[in-house]
Amino acid sequence: RVLGARMSNPGYWPDVLANGGIRVGDEWGDPSVAVIGDSHAEMWSHTIATIARRARVPTAFFSQAGESWWSVGYDHADSQVFHWLVRYRPRVIVIALAWRTIDPAGLEPVMNLAASLGARVLLVEDPPWLGPCGNRSASQWLASKGIQPSAGVLKYLSFDDEGTEGRGRATVRQ
Repeated sequence: RVLGARMSNPGYWPDVLANGGIRVGDEWGDPSVAVIGDSHAEMWSHTIATIARRARVPTAFFSQAGESWWSVGYDHADSQVFHWLVRYRPRVIVIALAWRTIDPAGLEPVMNLAASLGARVLLVEDPPWLGPCGNRSASQWLASKGIQPSAGVLKYLSFDDEGTEGRGRATVRQ
């Protein structure tokens, strides 16, 4: 599995962790923004990269789609991501995760690192979670249930999602 944000980047190479992340903006200076996380970070990568390029703000992306970012060692002081954060000393660290699955205590290492670097941390909340869909897109899930779009037909689907959505929001706001 290749780690890194999915975006158009002519300087892309497969081992982004070993080479300092996917870089955009002013690619010659050390990044002043670092974006880390799972597929939620990748979801925001195009928007953040567009802004970074226009403003010429050096930015590095470290993310992995479909996996918990804890599983790739971001929470260990000897990890590649921690190595690059210490080397770059970014002014801002953006963290976007599937918060509903995160134990808030697991954020302590990255928050401590950010504090030691004098970096501000931006925690990006989850988009709404459609629980019954699981990891499939909503359109795939609907198709699997035999629900197809029809002109002039409205359907209401009730998702009891207070547990997971509320848990993710509470984690970010702690």
